[in-house]
Amino acid sequence: MTSWEIGRKAQDSLANAVFMNHLDYDGMVLGNHEFDLGEGVVDHGPLSTYVKNAAHPVLGANVDFSQDQFLAPYADYSYSDEPVDGRINKGFVQTVGDEQIGIFGITHYKEVVTVPGDVSFADYTQAAKDAVAHFESIGINKIVALTHVGIGHDRTLAKEVPGIDVIIGGHSHVTTNPPNHIGDTLVVQTGEYDTNLGELNVVFDEEGKIVDHSGKLHPTKNAEIHPDTARVQELLGEATALGIVSYEDFIGHVIKAGELDTYEAFIE
Repeated sequence: MTSWEIGRKAQDSLANAVFMNHLDYDGMVLGNHEFDLGEGVVDHGPLSTYVKNAAHPVLGANVDFSQDQFLAPYADYSYSDEPVDGRINKGFVQTVGDEQIGIFGITHYKEVVTVPGDVSFADYTQAAKDAVAHFESIGINKIVALTHVGIGHDRTLAKEVPGIDVIIGGHSHVTTNPPNHIGDTLVVQTGEYDTNLGELNVVFDEEGKIVDHSGKLHPTKNAEIHPDTARVQELLGEATALGIVSYEDFIGHVIKAGELDTYEAFIE
């Protein structure tokens, strides 16, 4: 969860894309705060900046972007056979070793998306059922849902859509340690604001059911900082002290400092 900064303004959206690309995410689901500026001067322009620069799929199986001028060009309304960077899909297939995993994303709406602008939302439970049906129709029996609906809705979803093996959720700002085990589904959340890095290892049988799992939460507060990351933080501090606020001027500062190679290593 990165809160609303992804959709705040262009430089923040680009900075979030750089940060998340650096962490090498496999995919992400849009949350309610990504739509906080859906109506007004900037609308969803900054959010589209994030999407087009993301080196991972952006998911929204129950979201319709067709009427939004900024996001419509990046939305495919399909399930991809593999991850597609910088696009909004309903879901995709991730190959892990010799196994294929179906991954899809759903977002809460109604009372929590207060300014959706020209973006509309469908029932996420039905979207989840459709996603499971799609993956099962192509022979995939290991299915993961990335959600931003809240822990209570995650638990309900696990009961109502039993074909989901793992639900990795957000929105509630809570941790699940150990994971909630509802039927054959594991429900997990890692808290808020990147406080923890969640680790979950699962073992499937031949039928695609989880027969064993392990994992833990890794607090990030005292984690070791990569040297490239530390240097970029120093450069950002220098730029801030000089009154540099735009992304373009920050890159100019990086180049002037002779640290472009370090920065490029950071974002690769």
